[in-house]
This record gives sequence, structure tokens and C-alpha cells, in this order.
Amino acid sequence: MVTHVVGAKKNVHQLIVDIISDSQVDTAPLFAQFLQESDAELVQIGLIGYTVHVQPGIEPGLYQLIQSPDKEVRIKAVKLMCRDIRYMNEQTVTDFMNHKDWEIRAMAAKAIGSLKLHSYIPLLKKAVGDANWWVRHHSARSLAQLEVEGFAALCEILQEERNGHKSEMAHQVIQEELEKEKLVLQGATATEKLVQYNEKLHLYRKSYRKTISTVQALER
Repeated sequence: MVTHVVGAKKNVHQLIVDIISDSQVDTAPLFAQFLQESDAELVQIGLIGYTVHVQPGIEPGLYQLIQSPDKEVRIKAVKLMCRDIRYMNEQTVTDFMNHKDWEIRAMAAKAIGSLKLHSYIPLLKKAVGDANWWVRHHSARSLAQLEVEGFAALCEILQEERNGHKSEMAHQVIQEELEKEKLVLQGATATEKLVQYNEKLHLYRKSYRKTISTVQALER
């Protein structure tokens, strides 16, 4: 049935997965079989199936699919891996953040923040200067998610980059983060939140003063 529908080129991958899921079929071996197929359409169905029905033991298949000649397969494989911290080791994250597909770089940047992976702050800081807007956006947002340490990296960008897309994105996210925390504080009494906000505000003001001083010195 799956082969017939795919052959009709109706682009109904999600519907096929839903039908299989509602059937009495043991889905795990079926989706695993699809991942081994040469037809990219069937591989995509397998990947969507595993997104819905998480199964252990598919790591080797996913790593191989990252090199697939089909872009949609590559993206879906990485999307699945970015949901699970077990896959996000140093080599894999570095590969994702340097991938030729901007979608993969953006997904990896977003996942680092969502999974609270502080050790990859240097990679995010560099990626705030990526050529693609979405990569810059997710990288800066993830830095903002990584508490004071990530916020400090955003402030460092302001000191190191006088102008351009990188400093512009960092500045935008810094201001939005401070404004968001300020609003939260208006209805909060937690001392820890107040301390964190003041620390971030101090970092921003410090970096801003240094940036202004550097510009003034260059203009003389």
C-alpha cells in the first residue's frame, strides 16, 4: 500500500504514517525497513514514523542519512537527532553547525538552547555571524536561553563586532531578553531572578560602554 501511494507522487507522507500507526502492524520494523530503502520518499516516511514513534537502536541509520543526496532526507534525519541529547556529542554538533544546508545549521543552533548544552556556547557565538538570517536568529536566541553565561557571550559580540549582521542580531536579542525579564520581575518577588536580571543588565551596559569607547577612539 505504501509503495503504491508513494508511486502516485501525492506527497502524503504524514497521512501514510497516520494510517500505519492506526493499523495493527508492528511499526518499528516497518519504519526501520523504510530507512534502508533507496527511494527517498520511503526513507522520509520512515523518518516521520520514527518522529512519531520514538524507537531506540536507529542511530547508525540516522548517521548514514545525514549524507543522503536528498535534502529533505538530510533535514528530517537531523531534525530527529536534534530532539535527543544522546546524539548531540561534540563531533556531531560541530558537523551540524558547519553543514552546507542552512536548515541543518539552524536546527542544531536551536537544539543547543532547547537542550541547555552550555558547552557549545562558543559554536553559537560564532554562528551569530552566519550568512543565513535564520541561523543567526536561532543561535542568538539559544545563547539567551543559556542563562547568564550565554547572555555574556552575546555581550561579548557587541565588544568584538562594531557593526554588521552579527552585532545587530546580538543587540536585538539582548534588548528583547532584558525587556522580557524586566516584565517578569514586575510581578515576581524571587531574589534570584532579580540578581540574574541585574547581572545581565550590568554585562550589557559594560559591553555597550566599551563599544562606544572603541568607536570614539577610532574616530579621533
